[in-house]
Amino acid sequence: MRVTFDPVADGLRSIDAAQTAMAQAEWQVSSGKRLQAPSDDPSAAQRIVAEHASLASLDTYTRASDSASTRLSSLDTALGDIVNQLSAGMTAAASAQGTTATQTVRDAAVATLTGVRDAIAADINTSFNGVYLFSGSKATSKPFERVSGVWTYRGDANSVSVDIDSGSSVTLATSGQDILQGSDAQNVLTSLDSLIAAVQATTRPRSRPAPTRCSAPSTARRTRRLSSASTRSVSTTASSACRRNKRRRRRGCRRTRTPTSPRR
Repeated sequence: MRVTFDPVADGLRSIDAAQTAMAQAEWQVSSGKRLQAPSDDPSAAQRIVAEHASLASLDTYTRASDSASTRLSSLDTALGDIVNQLSAGMTAAASAQGTTATQTVRDAAVATLTGVRDAIAADINTSFNGVYLFSGSKATSKPFERVSGVWTYRGDANSVSVDIDSGSSVTLATSGQDILQGSDAQNVLTSLDSLIAAVQATTRPRSRPAPTRCSAPSTARRTRRLSSASTRSVSTTASSACRRNKRRRRRGCRRTRTPTSPRR
C-alpha cells in the first residue's frame, strides 16, 4: 500500500503541538505547578493529594512541637527551682539543730523555711497560658491549695501527652502529687509546715551566768571578816582550854591534901 505525506498539514500540526507545549511550559514556570487539572496526569494527581495530607500533618506536628517545647521549658524550670529550694531548706534545718544554735539562728531558719515552702507552692502551681502543668488532666484546677490549714492536692493522677511526630509523643502535664508526695504519708508542703513549727517550738537552754571577779574592796572586807572569825574561834578555844586546866588542878589539889588529926 502506498502512503503519501502532506508536508503542509503535517507541518501545521507540528507547529500547533509546539505552541501548546510552549504555552504549557510558560504556565508551569509562572505558576510553579506542573499540572493544571488532574486529568493532565492522574497518577501524579494522586501523589499530590497524598503529599498535601503529609504536609498538613507536618504543619500540625510543627505547631504542637513548638508549643510543647515552650511548656516543657516552663515545667523544667519549675522542677529545677523545687530542687534548689529543697536544698536550701535542708541547709536551714541543719543550722537550727543542736543546743549551740542561738535564737537568732533559729529565727533566721524559720524565715528561710517559710520562704522555701512558699516558693515550692508557687512552683508546683505553675501555669502556661492558663493551663496548670502539675494538676494532671485537670488543667484548670490549681494543683495545691490550703484547705482548713492543710495542703490539699486538687488535681488527678493522669498525665497529658501530645504527638510531635508519627509515633512520637511528649508529656506536657503530670501529677503534682507524684512529685511532692509520691508514696509518702504527707506531701513536702505539709512536712515543711511541721518543720517550721518544730523549729519555732524549740527554745535554747538557759546558760549559766559567767562568774564575776571580786573587786579589791570586797576582797579586803571578806579577808577581815575571815580574820575576825578566826580570832574569835582561837580565843574561844583558848578560854575553854584554860577553864578545863583550872578544873583539873582543883581536882588534883583535893586529892593530895593531907587529913587533919582529930581534936582531943
